[in-house]
Amino acid sequence: MPDDQTLLTRHPSGLRMERIACPLCGCAYMTVEVTTDDLLCGIPGSFTIERCARCKHRFMNPRPTLDCMGDCYPKDYGPHQTAVTNTSSPTESAESTPDSSAPASTKPVRPWYLRVLPLRHIPGLRSLYFGLLNDRSQPLPEKEQLRAQCQSGPAPLKALELGCATGLYLQRLQEDGWKVSGVEPGEAAASMAKAAGFNVCCGTLDSCAQEASSFEFAAAWMVLEHVPDPRHVLTQLYQLLKPGGVLFFSIPNAGCWEPGVFKSRWYAWEPPRHLHHFTPASICQLLSECGY
Repeated sequence: MPDDQTLLTRHPSGLRMERIACPLCGCAYMTVEVTTDDLLCGIPGSFTIERCARCKHRFMNPRPTLDCMGDCYPKDYGPHQTAVTNTSSPTESAESTPDSSAPASTKPVRPWYLRVLPLRHIPGLRSLYFGLLNDRSQPLPEKEQLRAQCQSGPAPLKALELGCATGLYLQRLQEDGWKVSGVEPGEAAASMAKAAGFNVCCGTLDSCAQEASSFEFAAAWMVLEHVPDPRHVLTQLYQLLKPGGVLFFSIPNAGCWEPGVFKSRWYAWEPPRHLHHFTPASICQLLSECGY
């Protein structure tokens, strides 16, 4: 397939799909890696993950067209459900929602030992309870270290979260003394974050103008696998960071043993929302090419 050719098809789910060249290197030659279903949200039909013949990057191909990617996220999409609540502990706020009538699927399930054992009610064990509850998947940056690295003054340091959902991580940053901003493409999730008082723009980095070199810290938790052009997004984040600034992010690890064992049933394929499947080598190469 020539690099400049786009083939549009109609998926059984109703999504408009387009065939693309490799998003990382532009190669037009791919092999099929796996065909799988949407195991999380149940969007009907099968989806194909292909591997680039040149750089070996795996990505969904064909993928939803840009104008219908929002249709891949149902109203009950899990990360968009949990609302920020006013509590004394950001960890405690993440375990419940203010609406007791919300569907059970919107309430994160705590491990059995935190549901059965009254650890947080026993004097002296409250810190242990919240330590066990925190999976360390979204750590907070070290403010004073970044202040020195970026040569920032005494004013509050600025943080940007891409894909901030309902604002749970923004809340943790704010309680730690950061001046926070967020970008969230989901209208419902962005509205919940705004209602909680956070400065959140509903859209993408392209549609939400931000001043270059204005943030000491940026975060993108489980976001890069969702964006059509991760190179463009990483370059934008790099330009928004001050010299010495830091980006924290997380992605599923397609280089681990699980895809080889579970094959089409590997949960993290998650089509049609996960467009990319990075390995440690491929993400490190991309970061290097983007200036990090």
